[in-house]
Amino acid sequence: ADPVRSCSGQVGHHNVWFTFTAASSGPLSVVSTAQLTLYTGACGALVEAACGASGSLSVLITAGETYTLEVSGPEATYQVTATVCGDGIVSGPSETCDDGNLVNGDGCDDHCLLECPEDLCRCLPNAGKFSVVGGKVTGALGKSVDSGYPQGADIRESICAITGKFSGRLESEFYLAGDAILTSGVGTTAVRFRGYKLDGAPTPGVYIDGDVATGGGFVKNPQNAAIGGATDTSGTNPKVATCQQALSELTTASATLASLAPTQTLGSIVVAPDDTATITVGPGRQVVNIDSIKLKSRSDYGGFIGWSELDFVLDPATTVLVVNIAKGLSMGALGVVSVEPWDAPPPPGGVIFNFLPGASLSLGTGVYLPVSVLAPTAKIRALAYAEDTGFGDLYTTKAVKLKGAYVPGYLACP
Repeated sequence: ADPVRSCSGQVGHHNVWFTFTAASSGPLSVVSTAQLTLYTGACGALVEAACGASGSLSVLITAGETYTLEVSGPEATYQVTATVCGDGIVSGPSETCDDGNLVNGDGCDDHCLLECPEDLCRCLPNAGKFSVVGGKVTGALGKSVDSGYPQGADIRESICAITGKFSGRLESEFYLAGDAILTSGVGTTAVRFRGYKLDGAPTPGVYIDGDVATGGGFVKNPQNAAIGGATDTSGTNPKVATCQQALSELTTASATLASLAPTQTLGSIVVAPDDTATITVGPGRQVVNIDSIKLKSRSDYGGFIGWSELDFVLDPATTVLVVNIAKGLSMGALGVVSVEPWDAPPPPGGVIFNFLPGASLSLGTGVYLPVSVLAPTAKIRALAYAEDTGFGDLYTTKAVKLKGAYVPGYLACP
């Protein structure tokens, strides 16, 4: 007779049995739409090791041990995918890596998932859901480098802050493609909006495609914002808790990145106007420790701006680039930091600039900084963008001023 399972699910008359001997020890993950039950022992004396009524099963198995897997359900056909972590083969949806061992801290953990920093979303699991995280985030007008006219900020993911203040005017509106999440609580003003008058009528100066949620704080002047989603000031929205966790994890994440063994250690880098400096990195995890970076600019009487550029050239096999900056980064107007090739390294890796405690961040108008910026102790002032310029992600516990800045967001963690 079939053994009695400890879990209930899609029990049916279609049962298929698989027997195998584990070649290696490690976590076994099995995924199917059927009910799954794993046993040890011989036929007629099976002992249940794990039962997955929901269609998935995960259990530690031992090398040399014989197991029996029962697939059961009312359908005649099921697809079953099984993977064993530690066998050196990346297979199935449950593995993002497999380095042939079950050691944590080597970039691939004991469940065959990439670790921080190989997966930057493991470094910033909550902050990575936002493109801007700050204590107080201000979105205001800047002055376009190209036209000289006022320019509104353009944020393509979500914002997390304790408080926010967003404003815009005709043809220079503040635009947020995601959510505005403010943690400020009951009895406070969490966010305020400012618009303008058109033909004497109040007109929104702020456009938010997603939700606005607060920790219980007020939304001031909501008529000045066109909000595509819901407005929730109950303080119970789960996105508020995510934002709180995002703010709290920045310092720890920065310390973790700063503790990584460097692959290169450089002093102060100064690039003159109209000049370019290049840093070439190798394959795998790359950690470059730099004392400071200064990209200079100049302008002539005709208004022409001569800028400088710092290029990071990645190996085709680079998985992640961490740049730890000890003292600060200064970028003059139209200054450029580029990563070549532009789409490397692919997710879940990436490029992150990590600013150590006390490091400063000075960004001129129209700069191009297409990386994730983690600066827990620095105020960030991002000015108006020029054509094809802007920032990656901006993460700090201090104030963030977005004066006509463009922030597309890169991590976009799930």
